[in-house]
Order: sequence, then structure tokens, then C-alpha cells
Amino acid sequence: MAVGRRSFLRGVLFSFLYISLAASSLPAHSQSQCSSAHPPVIFNFGDSNSDTGALVAGLGFPIDLPNGRSFFHASAGRLSDGRLVLDFLCKSLDPLS
Repeated sequence: MAVGRRSFLRGVLFSFLYISLAASSLPAHSQSQCSSAHPPVIFNFGDSNSDTGALVAGLGFPIDLPNGRSFFHASAGRLSDGRLVLDFLCKSLDPLS
């Protein structure tokens, strides 16, 4: 039994070392080489100032006009009539603006 466990642990260690070596040999990408196809993501665990209808939208209930009609003249899909603090935060963190 101990021999089987020892060979299993040896296999796990070998696999870990092999994957680590393979991953370390991959070329590193700098920020300038990254494509803009994957924009940065902000995870917002909302409160009353930022979560304005995400639960309703997550349950599959549509939020249509008039909610959000002044948000660039289209429904924002949330229970707010305009931008939120999080919208301004994202705009200020946007490196392309």
C-alpha cells in the first residue's frame, strides 16, 4: 500500500514540475502586446447606489422604458434614470479615454 501511494505522489510531483516548467517557458506578454478584445473587468458587489435592478434582470424580467431613458436616450436595463457612481468610476479608470 505504501509503495502505491509513493508512486502516486511521485507522479503528482512530476506532473506539477512538468506543468510549472512548461508554463515558465511561455513568453510573457507586456501590456502593449495585449489585445483590446478583453477589456478590464470590475466586479461590483452592489449596494443601493450601484445595484439598480440587476436582481430583476438576473431573474429574466425585462426592464424597458421609461427606466433609464436619459441614459444616452435608450433604456439602460436597470431601475435608474441616468448614470451611477460606478459608471463614472469606470470612466475615470478607462485608460483609452
